[in-house]
Amino acid sequence: MGILPLKTAQLAKLGTEKYQRLSPLMTKHCLRLSANESYQGAEEELEALLGIKISHSTCQRIVQRTAYEQPTAKQKVTQIIVDGGNVRVRTPKKGEGSTWLGYKSAVVEGMYYGAAFQDNGELTDWLEK
Repeated sequence: MGILPLKTAQLAKLGTEKYQRLSPLMTKHCLRLSANESYQGAEEELEALLGIKISHSTCQRIVQRTAYEQPTAKQKVTQIIVDGGNVRVRTPKKGEGSTWLGYKSAVVEGMYYGAAFQDNGELTDWLEK
């Protein structure tokens, strides 16, 4: 493999930007697989399905850099289900303390789903819309 120089018009037609390694389609595949399994599992599935190796840390960076829009309800809301919990995160070193990180999720009318990790304000703002 090497460097493939592309002109601005070619980049626009491909739907990508300068210095971007992955195509929009590859990014989409990475996001979908990462949503359904661990980043390590997404890495393995991408390589098995597409024959292209993308590390699990790259999958994680893609997910963290992607902006998500919460869905908006088109009718009056009569039912909201909210759930939350904590995830215990341990360090690999024995004897070090662990931390608890919180997450919240909500279902509106059984059709719209939203979730937030360590950011309750984002979920609250979405529910108040």
